[in-house]
Amino acid sequence: MKKTVILPLFLSLALAACGPAEPEKEIVRYSNLAADAGFDTVLIYTEFGYDNDQMASHFKTAEEIFRSCDAEFDIYNDHEGINGLKAVNDNAGKGPVKVSSTLIDLLQKAKQFYDLSDGKFDITIGAPLKIWHEYREKGIADTEAGKEGSIPSQEELEAVRACRGWDKVIVNETDQTVQITDPCVRLDAGGIAKGYAAEVMGQQLEGSVEVCGNINAGGNIRTIGTKQDGTDWNVGIRDPQGDGSSYLLIVSGAGSMSFVTSGDYERFYTGPGGKKYHHIIDPDTLQPASLYHSVTVITKDSAAADALSTSLFTMTAEEGKKMLAAYTAESGNAAEAVWIMDQSAAQPGAEEHKGMAVIYTDGLKGKISE
Repeated sequence: MKKTVILPLFLSLALAACGPAEPEKEIVRYSNLAADAGFDTVLIYTEFGYDNDQMASHFKTAEEIFRSCDAEFDIYNDHEGINGLKAVNDNAGKGPVKVSSTLIDLLQKAKQFYDLSDGKFDITIGAPLKIWHEYREKGIADTEAGKEGSIPSQEELEAVRACRGWDKVIVNETDQTVQITDPCVRLDAGGIAKGYAAEVMGQQLEGSVEVCGNINAGGNIRTIGTKQDGTDWNVGIRDPQGDGSSYLLIVSGAGSMSFVTSGDYERFYTGPGGKKYHHIIDPDTLQPASLYHSVTVITKDSAAADALSTSLFTMTAEEGKKMLAAYTAESGNAAEAVWIMDQSAAQPGAEEHKGMAVIYTDGLKGKISE
């Protein structure tokens, strides 16, 4: 199947913006990408420093981490020597599986956001997500062939509704094992895995980058370090109904920050009646969430930004603001968000912008422009 790479966010970064930390040295811009490092997306690494060889080594480190996380969190393919999520799912109802500390940590973070979202972020709904995945894979191929794809019936989805729940997942940190007690339950960490990988890369590299840099993991952006002139990072949100051009520019976050967008223009296909069916499934309805075209979250931790953007996509903006406040109170990290929706679906407090409705958190006032 043809792969389409969509980057929902892009970083606006000029060489001069980083400013020289050591005036006697010339800052060099390094950028490289890997199209096959995992997660069916492109990994782009950019750094401003003084030594090309050193920056190339940093890119190699990022690529290795991304590839390793992909192997750990992949639920569709086996990876030699890796007991990851697929092994856990394959052993559902059979017994515990010895896993890495990385996978344990991912699952603990996923449970944290399940609790914070009152169940709206739920990686235990892998059974209905698997059904949607199979229809979506075929539907994408049909769409590329100019045909309408089919969708699962509600009855088909309801048949596996009960195949979920953290009460059916045992995470044993001491023994470093994970066990699914119900044979029909499956875990799917797609709503946090890529952000988690970006955060691992960012934390690993923060002590090594001399000036500043950024990781673009398929549109999940994690900046590294503080720009030497003290200015914020500028990140553009793409037009969710356009050609990928900028819709809004967010000026937010001096120092290491994460910017993650969940959108209905990623991994979608055209179904009956020309309706678009995307990959973000509401755990309550078991259908693709339909409130927004995109939700962008800005906070320090990339795993949190990923889980939050997925969660907020399935709830009202007012509910989302409450979840952001709860996350900030629990973690100590400020979290901001931008919601973009049709004018016909505008919620209280929305502003019109380029034919669509936009809501953003108070912390972004004065920091959003064209």
